[in-house]
Amino acid sequence: GRGRVAIEGFDAAAPAFRAGFHHHALLLEPFRAGGTPDALLAAAATALRPGGQMVLLDLVARGGSAGPWESRWLGAEGRAATPPAEAAIPAALQRAGFDLHVVEDAGRRQRDAVLEAWQALILALRGEAARPAPRDAVALVEEAEAWLLRLRLMQEGRLRLLRWHATMARPPG
Repeated sequence: GRGRVAIEGFDAAAPAFRAGFHHHALLLEPFRAGGTPDALLAAAATALRPGGQMVLLDLVARGGSAGPWESRWLGAEGRAATPPAEAAIPAALQRAGFDLHVVEDAGRRQRDAVLEAWQALILALRGEAARPAPRDAVALVEEAEAWLLRLRLMQEGRLRLLRWHATMARPPG
């Protein structure tokens, strides 16, 4: 058969997807725009067919209240809210009817990929005959700051980048 892929945006405050339509769902940093694990995962559960699989990759907060580095990072990444607490995701998966199979810390892989990409970019910029335009240079510095803040918070254990793989075991509710 012919494969089908649907890429859908959603309203973080009231996520909704076509009911019972999907075999798989891939949710990549869905909490960047805000929202709650319960609302998003209930909507994902409704969208999946029985036995459907879901992979969620996102940052979670660890530790106490947000400090100045977290606030600066939220602004640098244009995030609507602090990521959910680490314990909130497995609990919301269970309430939505998912069986959780894998929880993986993807932080080290992301850190390595980010640092490698920045090294390649800096080397490429060195080879350019002209410097970037001022506007481009400012955007580059802002992007670097956002990544450095993210990596710092991950290194300090205040943020974790986790991947969850779960199967729809029962209808939500």
